[in-house]
Amino acid sequence: AVQLRYLFGGASLIEITPGLSYAEYVHKGFFELNTVVALVLPMLLMADSMLIRKSKMGQYTFRLLAGTQIALVLVILGSALMRMGLYQAEFGQSELRLYVTVFMGWLGSVCAIFAATVLSGNRPRFAFASYLSGVAILLGINLANPDALIQSTNVALSKLRPQDIGLVLNQAPKPFDAAYALSLSSDAIPPLLDAIEELPKADSKIIAKALLERQASAESNKGSDWRLFNLSRKIANDAIKAHKNQLTVLAN
Repeated sequence: AVQLRYLFGGASLIEITPGLSYAEYVHKGFFELNTVVALVLPMLLMADSMLIRKSKMGQYTFRLLAGTQIALVLVILGSALMRMGLYQAEFGQSELRLYVTVFMGWLGSVCAIFAATVLSGNRPRFAFASYLSGVAILLGINLANPDALIQSTNVALSKLRPQDIGLVLNQAPKPFDAAYALSLSSDAIPPLLDAIEELPKADSKIIAKALLERQASAESNKGSDWRLFNLSRKIANDAIKAHKNQLTVLAN
C-alpha cells in the first residue's frame, strides 16, 4: 500500500521527482517485474514440492498465501504495463516497446496459469500450459501484423493526442518520426499511405520521395528471381503504385 503511489504515480510522479525520466520510470518497472517473477515463481514451485499434504488445512493455508503472493506480482505487472503505456503515449510506439509489452503480458499469463494449475493441485500441467501460452502469444503477435500496428499507432499519436486519463499531462500532438516510419518493413507501408496527407508537410514530403524511389527500384528489379518474391513487399509496392500521383504531388 505504501508503494502504490510510486507504482501507479504516472506522469505526475515523474514531474515531481527530480532526475526521474520517462525512460527510467519504464525501465525500472520492467526490470522490477522480471526480478519479482524470477524470485516468486521458483520459490512457490519449490514450496509446493516440499508441502506435506497430510491435512487439508495445510494445503488451504499454502494456497491462500501463494495466491496472495501471485496477486501482489500481478500488481507489479499492472504497474509495469501502465508505465509502458505512458511511455508509448508520450514517445510513440516502436518494435522494442511493443515486444516488451507482449513479453510482460506473457509473464502475466504464466502467473495466471500457475494459479490455475499448481494451486489447484495440477502441478504437472504448469510447464506445458506455460509453453503453449508462449506459442499462442507468438502466433497472435505475428497475426496482428506488428509493423502495421506500430505505424498506425504512431500516425494516430501524431494527429490527435489521446484523452488525458490521469497518466499523461501534455495533450499536444506528438512529432512524427518519418525516418523510423520508413525503416519499418513493407507491412507498415499501407497504413502510412492511408494517412500521408494528414501528416505534417515536411514529413509527407520526405516519405513521398522515399516511397517513389522505392517504387522506381522495384520497377527496375521487376524481372528478378521469382524466389525473392515476398507477399508483403508486393502489397506495399502495389499500394505505392496506386498512390503514385498523390505521392508525386506531395514530393514536390
